[in-house]
Amino acid sequence: MSHEYLLPIALPSPDDAAVALRRVADALGETVSDPDVAPAVYRGDLTVHAVAADAEGRSASSRSLGFAVDVTLVLTDLGQSSSERMRAVFADVLRAVLAFTVEGTHAALIEELTDDSLILRIDDGDLTLNESWPGWLVWPEVQSVVPAPRFAELHLTR
Repeated sequence: MSHEYLLPIALPSPDDAAVALRRVADALGETVSDPDVAPAVYRGDLTVHAVAADAEGRSASSRSLGFAVDVTLVLTDLGQSSSERMRAVFADVLRAVLAFTVEGTHAALIEELTDDSLILRIDDGDLTLNESWPGWLVWPEVQSVVPAPRFAELHLTR
């Protein structure tokens, strides 16, 4: 059974999906596989793809997230559901997200499009973790991946 996280991102420069994937690869110490056919980053059970937003997606994301998305990363955990393995994969998800904590960047890590699955936000490069996301209670040790974690109550804009 797979588990997916989405990271819609508004970038400060006209980076494309390929550049976003290279950032993730660098953050995870990996390379981009199949860059000309089906580019992705693989690390253990984690697979990362990038999808460039079209005009309709940019408009819709502006309403729901509060920023116009340039690229969405799809981070998929393809492994079996053991807590230890899922914790390790989620730590890699956080490492990938940290590659986008730069000034001018906006992003939101979500599991599904519901308020309680918003895991974190990046606003102008500043990272805030959603204090209501239950994963922090299940895997508190993954917070060590984030330097000086800051928590707040976060919700998707509706």
